[in-house]
Amino acid sequence: MSPVDSTIVSGTRERVFRRSFEPQPLSVRLLRSALAQYLTAIGVDGVAVGRLQLCADEALANSIAHAPRSPVVIAAWVRDDRLVLEVSDGGPGFDVGMARRDELPDLDAEHGRGLFLIRGLMDRVDIDSDEQGTTIRMESQLPPTVMPLAA
Repeated sequence: MSPVDSTIVSGTRERVFRRSFEPQPLSVRLLRSALAQYLTAIGVDGVAVGRLQLCADEALANSIAHAPRSPVVIAAWVRDDRLVLEVSDGGPGFDVGMARRDELPDLDAEHGRGLFLIRGLMDRVDIDSDEQGTTIRMESQLPPTVMPLAA
């Protein structure tokens, strides 16, 4: 199954990755491939690509688990010297205060490690969640060699 929507928009200062995925496990594999292609095209190196894929995977997996009837929109773009990665769904939301915990999650639990991993791998993580849905915005510093591509 393919993503619902597939666009890469070129602007004068940046290229934006934006795709909508169905809330199903197969979408994680589709996301990994599409995001790697985008990140490589804008000059992000292999190690950073893997880290960013992992964070996007974890956020998408959370959306699939907690918003199973809502398409998940994933966007990525470079702003200044940072890569911004945003994952949004239309699920019922959750108590963001519970996600702010910094203690190590239960390693024997079947779930509950995604946001902990994301926080450890990204430089900044902001979560907005209410009954209309959840958006996780993650930011990562890019090395000076990675610059946005001009149109």
